Amino acid sequence: MIPYKAPSQKAGFSMAEILVILVAIGLIIGVFAFKLGSSYRTIRAEEGRTGLRAVYMQMRLLYNERNSYRYKSDGSLFPAVPFNVVGNVPGFKVNDLKGAYFVDSDYKITACSNTAFTATVTGSRAPVTGVTITINQNGTISG
Repeated sequence: MIPYKAPSQKAGFSMAEILVILVAIGLIIGVFAFKLGSSYRTIRAEEGRTGLRAVYMQMRLLYNERNSYRYKSDGSLFPAVPFNVVGNVPGFKVNDLKGAYFVDSDYKITACSNTAFTATVTGSRAPVTGVTITINQNGTISG
């Protein structure tokens, strides 16, 4: 007669160990996805900064020509602030500031005097909805 031998424990991982590993991997992926999402928002906002730099350069050209930020190159006054850049600031035609995330109507001159101006872009479409960036007569960008 063959002696009875109890079944040995199989090698491998228990269900609890596998669940712990899966939860840890999920947490790591979640952290990286959050960081990556905020990086994409920053990259998308760079489009707005680039457009504002173009507005800044055009406003500086007008200042050099007229010695004031309040006048267009033809000598007429800009409209009351805030006003759209496209259609008011000489040098910008329809779709000149249109990009993948910001459109022409997002760019506005929000303050304008003889010696100073502030231009603002505010995202109106996802994923840059609510992103606001400003530039002033010194070229200082914030936001």
